[in-house]
Amino acid sequence: MAKLIEVDHRDGVAVLTLDNGPANLLSRDLRAALIDRIGDCNADPSVIAIVLRGAGAGFSTGVDFADLETPPEAPTLSDLCRVVEDSGKPVVAALHGRVLGGGLELALAAHARVADRASLLGFPSFAMGLLPEAGATQLLPRLIGAGLSLDLIRAPRLVPVEAEGLEALSDRIVSGGAEEAAETLARDLAAHPERLRRSRDRRDGFADPAAFQAAISRARHDLDGQDRPPDTRLIDCVEASLIMPFDAGLAFEEAAVEDCRDAPYSKGLRHAYQAIHRAPNFPERLQAGSHRIAALGVVGGGPSGTAIAAQAAAAGHKVILFERSTEALREARSRIAAVLDALNPREGAETVLDRQVDLTTDLTRLASAGMVIEAVAENPKTKAQVFAALDQVVGEDAILATNSALLPIADIAMVTTHPERVIGLHFHTAPASAPLAEVIPGLQNDPATIVTTADFATGLGRTVLRCGTGGGTLGEAMLCALRAAAWFAVEQGASPYAVDRALIRFGLPNGVFRALDRLGLDVALKRLELLHDHAAYPTGFRAPLQNLVDAGRTGLRAGAGFYGWDEHLGDHEDPDIAAILGLEPSRGAAPSERQIELICIAAMANQGAKLLRSGAALRPSDIDAAMILGHGFPRPRGGPMKAADMAGLFTVLQELRRLTDAAPDIFDPEPGIAALVRNGEEFDVLNRLGRNRRTIPE
Repeated sequence: MAKLIEVDHRDGVAVLTLDNGPANLLSRDLRAALIDRIGDCNADPSVIAIVLRGAGAGFSTGVDFADLETPPEAPTLSDLCRVVEDSGKPVVAALHGRVLGGGLELALAAHARVADRASLLGFPSFAMGLLPEAGATQLLPRLIGAGLSLDLIRAPRLVPVEAEGLEALSDRIVSGGAEEAAETLARDLAAHPERLRRSRDRRDGFADPAAFQAAISRARHDLDGQDRPPDTRLIDCVEASLIMPFDAGLAFEEAAVEDCRDAPYSKGLRHAYQAIHRAPNFPERLQAGSHRIAALGVVGGGPSGTAIAAQAAAAGHKVILFERSTEALREARSRIAAVLDALNPREGAETVLDRQVDLTTDLTRLASAGMVIEAVAENPKTKAQVFAALDQVVGEDAILATNSALLPIADIAMVTTHPERVIGLHFHTAPASAPLAEVIPGLQNDPATIVTTADFATGLGRTVLRCGTGGGTLGEAMLCALRAAAWFAVEQGASPYAVDRALIRFGLPNGVFRALDRLGLDVALKRLELLHDHAAYPTGFRAPLQNLVDAGRTGLRAGAGFYGWDEHLGDHEDPDIAAILGLEPSRGAAPSERQIELICIAAMANQGAKLLRSGAALRPSDIDAAMILGHGFPRPRGGPMKAADMAGLFTVLQELRRLTDAAPDIFDPEPGIAALVRNGEEFDVLNRLGRNRRTIPE
């Protein structure tokens, strides 16, 4: 335990160094060790002051994520912060690098802070629905007021220590040498104890109570009735710092922390975080390593191809992009420049283009590429021609990847002499900003090809997951189930608009039918026609789409689909939609919003179980990550598989059984769901990694 805290005595100042891995995590053992060392320092008459610092590249990133899942073990972070705050000798925190979450709360508990100018602050766990747990909601407002406190805790990205308004968090900000400056300040406070002001006793942030309360009121107004429990409780806690005594405010914060930790909202967010970080764990990584792709070839100068090219160039890869004409290359160059400007406005796009990108109409120029990504239209014949031509050009070790989201990899690979090097790598739209890339192995890919492809996409800042469908992404199969379930609810008497209202309230941004209109009903039908193995998925929604397309109602672009659309892209309900769709009046009560929600969750969970059974998905959490990152599934719901767990897998199974006779292709229960229910388990038990990994039971 002692090695977690290094102690160095320097002329009366005890320098305590947190040394617990690269992040200096505030584990239970470290907390206990630091409490002991602070106690030793207070008992040692030769010590006049204490400096806290972090070893390595940063001060501390706080508590390990795994420890956030359950109530903390004693001594808690709050216990540690109170020991620091109550120290009889001055405690100064020397900050550098990342000072996050519990690490920042520890620094706030110190009697003073000296920060390196490059330090970064933040509370990343708030994005998982978790509140700071050791006094930040009470201490920050005392130092910087309500508005800045709320902004810092909720900030989506790390905040520089010198950001406007945050200077009051640090007693001194230095360019290098934060530790030495902290020692000097600690000696000064020891010599002049009247200068020591504990954060709990500060009132700087309360100087203008009216402005403080106005910031609270604005924050509540900005929520505008949204169901975001962590934001609501955070605002309450910050307000409590002004109107409650400090200790009462801490107790209020503690209760709010527990409420948020136990809330479904936070559980969904935490699961989403874990799912996204678990996704890159491919089994092939145990069999092979990867090699770096120095030069990337791209075939196709459209939006997808140029976005991929720009990302690769920005990441330092040499890029060779092929198009068939000089005019097409001019358009491609313009698109690449626009993406580069968006990715990094500080570095001129033209500079990167000239240095990293080679635009050509000569396919043989791609011979030097270690990987070539095809990004042409979703047309099987066109793709076959491209790959047959590439097969004659590239080196024997080059990987040939298709960006197709729909087509079978085996059919594309068969036109080449090395099908084991042909793989799917789909960057979700828009590739420059969407965080997901799905690696879709073919039938003959060797592990090194799969791992190298995954690592290449990771290097571009994408979250990668393995999709074992052989063609078509995981999301396409899940969307089929969602759309089929939504149409089933319509057939049961709900209007398309009622279905959308229920699903929008659930968190899907455009529901189902509005989303189809925005995509284009003709486009949706074409994608379904091209989707590999689409006959294995529920497609009962095809008929109404075809009927509307035949009537010229193809969606937003045509001004009518399921909705009517005006020239400003605004939608309105069509009172004649039931007649247009040929729907008979319902003989019973239409499904309620809650029933619509459960129908759709059950259908997606059932389809997800089928993907697990076939090996298309490695884990339920991969399906969740695909739907969250690729298709706008609401993070607080955790993804469709987690949503099923939170609804209760027994409840989901009962719903599937209730509806099986009406629509067996959607609802006939996959046997693994019943097996999990019999065992008293959820989908989550199938998310384990390594030796503990399990497949869906029989």
